Parts: sequence; structure tokens; C-alpha cells
Amino acid sequence: MANITRVGCAARNFRKGRPAGMAIEAVVIHIIDGPQSAADSTFLDNTLSNPRSAHYSVGRDGAIHQYVDEADTAFHAGNIVNPSWTRIKKNASGGHVNPNYYTIGIEHDGRPNDEWTDEMYAASAELLRGISQRYSALATLTRQNVVMHREIRADKSCPGFKVDMNRLIAAASGGGAPGPVTPAAIVVVARGAVNVRAGKPSTAAPVARVLSDAAELNVVAKVQGQQMTRSDGTVVSDWYRTSANEYVWGGAVQEKKA
Repeated sequence: MANITRVGCAARNFRKGRPAGMAIEAVVIHIIDGPQSAADSTFLDNTLSNPRSAHYSVGRDGAIHQYVDEADTAFHAGNIVNPSWTRIKKNASGGHVNPNYYTIGIEHDGRPNDEWTDEMYAASAELLRGISQRYSALATLTRQNVVMHREIRADKSCPGFKVDMNRLIAAASGGGAPGPVTPAAIVVVARGAVNVRAGKPSTAAPVARVLSDAAELNVVAKVQGQQMTRSDGTVVSDWYRTSANEYVWGGAVQEKKA
């Protein structure tokens, strides 16, 4: 069971309870864009012009802080911009239902380009595992119910570009230890002309160069980024990162067989 430090939250930065009929169905993964102590002080500040909070945060040393009870509504993902999350709810008139009403928010120490520590993966996975045991919609953790903030708000980089969502979910699901995995060298092959994006796995990032059809590219990791749909209807959120911090969308390339 995770060792959790209760920090609390200023009264105006969250809402007691959740709207009638709203059950917890997903967890949103965030990055603080600073240290865990910044989240502590921000969420306790009752004078914020833009009230905000999360249910939990995870420090680089694995410390877990709680701000808002899971039964209450934290203000962590209420702004919706070009969402790619396929399970975002809509109301009878076709508008979006505020995701805060049916999600739990977990912040993580660091900035968008920081590597996550092994301690962060281990603690966040343990926290996710406990949450999944309390809610039927989370009994099986997947990329449909453990989502990145930018999949709800596309103009955000949150939760950064170095988090391995598949590793996190696998560890939380008991599918292996959350320690680092040394990957084999990966070579991907372009399916047609493929844009290589600079700085982040998103079509919002500038195009650094274009691979020609069948061109090969050496990459160092598979990461999670913007979800896009292939021509066959398959939704793909995998991207490949090069050592130069460039990204290609997984739906536009295939891994070369050894």
C-alpha cells in the first residue's frame, strides 16, 4: 500500500463531491512543470485567480502527496482543447462534459523534457494500482482510462515528452517491475513521406525534416504522444524519439525486422 502524505487543498481550489451520476472512469497524468513543493504551495493558495488542484502528486524521490479526496472534484483537466481522448464524455446537446467530474488527477514532479526517475514510475504505478482496485471502470488499466493531460487539452505539453505511459501502466497492472529497460537498437522505416518533428511528439511541433518513402531512421525510444488516426481507422499514440529529440509518428513508420 502506498505511503501517502496528506497535504490538503484550499477550499476554493476544489469542489466537494461530484455531480450526480458522475462516477470515476479515468486517471489523468500531469507534469507539475516544477518541483513537488510548488504543487503543494499552489494548491494550498486560496487567492489564485485561476483555482486549480489535483488529487495527488508524485515526487522525483517517489513521495506521494494527496490534496483532494477521490470522492471530491479536483480542478485539473477542465479546459478542453481539440481533445484526442476517445472516451471524453458529451452531453445531450453535443457539448463536452467537464472531465474533472469523472477523473482523478495525478501530478508528477519535473518539467516537460525531464526524464522520469525509477522512483517516480514505481510510486505512480503503486498509486495507480490502488486506485484501480477501488473503481470498476479502472479494474483493467489501459491507455483509454489512463490518459495524458494533452489528450484532453492539446495546447498543453503536459505530462511532458519523456514519460513512458506503457511502462507506467504495465507496472501498475503487475505486468513487470517498474525498473528501467535497456532497449535494443530500433530502426524504423517510413511508409511514404514522413514528417520528423522537432522537440515534441505532436503535429504542433515544427517539421525538422521529411523522410522519403522507405527511408530508414535510427531511434532510441518509443514514447507516447499525440493520438492520430491512420487511414485504416486505427488510432495510434506511439511516437519514436531520436537521440536529437526529434519525433516521428508511429502510424507513419514500421519497425525494421532484425
